[in-house]
Amino acid sequence: MRTGTVGGAGLVSALLLSACAAGGDAGSVDRLGTTAPTVAGVAPLTPSSGSANDRIAPTDGPEGAAGRLVLRTYQDWWQTQVEVFGRTDSDGSRLEAFSSGKALSGSLVNLRQLHDAKLVMIGSPGNSPVLKSVDLKADPQTAVIEDCLDVSGWHQADAATRAVKDPPKRLTRYIATVSVRKYQARWLVTEFKQEVDRTC
Repeated sequence: MRTGTVGGAGLVSALLLSACAAGGDAGSVDRLGTTAPTVAGVAPLTPSSGSANDRIAPTDGPEGAAGRLVLRTYQDWWQTQVEVFGRTDSDGSRLEAFSSGKALSGSLVNLRQLHDAKLVMIGSPGNSPVLKSVDLKADPQTAVIEDCLDVSGWHQADAATRAVKDPPKRLTRYIATVSVRKYQARWLVTEFKQEVDRTC
């Protein structure tokens, strides 16, 4: 899939590009030295050797503790998207618990496009998030995640028949850079940027 084109009618431009968290039950490696919180439907993905990360956030102390919360929020956000996009009757309001800003508005646009096209998402994407930085001195506190996404197992499907309706050409594996901020006591995903020219 190319950016801006999804399905026969050019819908859900970022959905398959921004899909990441379903399939399997092992939990994803968070690159903090432990596995990320197990989320039903999250498949760990091993990035290729060409996408090695040379900078990873601290694994202990306050930054390490915050990093684990950030990764949990990120995985919960994707798990919620997988559930929401798999239903025809969801309004997406559950996404507000894990996201705001561009990330939330993008997800809601994708959901509306799916509903308008009478499509749902089925199957299992995979990911491998790496916490790149945590800034606990910023106001608000911020974090950045880099993720290797593989959406080859997550498909657009007819809502009634479940017949797969993927576009003939689609990008299925790429890197995403994710911004997360802390608002009051909660970390929220605020921006999800597809790095479609980078492989993993």
